[in-house]
Amino acid sequence: MVKLGFGVLAGILATSFSLASVADEVAVNKLTDHTGWYIGGSIGHVDSEAEKARNFDSSGNAFGVYGGYNFSKWLGLEMDFQASEDIKEDVNLGDGSRVKSVYYAGFSVMPKATWQINDNFALFGKAGMAVLSYTEESRRSNSSYRYRHEDTWTDLVPGYAVGAEVSTNIGVKIRLAYTAISGDLEYDDDYWDDVEDIDAKFETLTLGVHYQF
Repeated sequence: MVKLGFGVLAGILATSFSLASVADEVAVNKLTDHTGWYIGGSIGHVDSEAEKARNFDSSGNAFGVYGGYNFSKWLGLEMDFQASEDIKEDVNLGDGSRVKSVYYAGFSVMPKATWQINDNFALFGKAGMAVLSYTEESRRSNSSYRYRHEDTWTDLVPGYAVGAEVSTNIGVKIRLAYTAISGDLEYDDDYWDDVEDIDAKFETLTLGVHYQF
């Protein structure tokens, strides 16, 4: 019985050491392997400008989701969607019209280059084209009634992002990123073809967290 007990104990200890070794190996792999799929979310601050048809400079909070695939430790492809909260105060446009809310949204799929300084720290940059959207919600009035109206300007414009990432041994990565998207946006409603373009700028500084599979 004593020998049997020692045998069971030895087996349990051997299994425990084996599992610990496997866990350590997985942790090392998570820290050193920077390839494959990843997905995460971000939150931060946005600064924006809208000129020509509008002359609004505003700032506020931004949030987003991003993800992609790293073909190697230095080259990948990343999708990024960012949107702002309502970042405009009440503005009188005259003729009984007032802009009540302004929203920005940007979507991009860009190649990403990474400089993996060591297993824990990396710098990255990406550049390409992005879909940028600027939306106003306004209150208008005429001789008979008041109503709400939404105007949107959208176009494909250039953008870029730079940032830094910190890796953990559980596959979680934390990043700080600066993103800038800007260009002329066309009015979406073809019926009103006399509406001017908007020269828009959308800049964000965000803190992101993602999981590398």
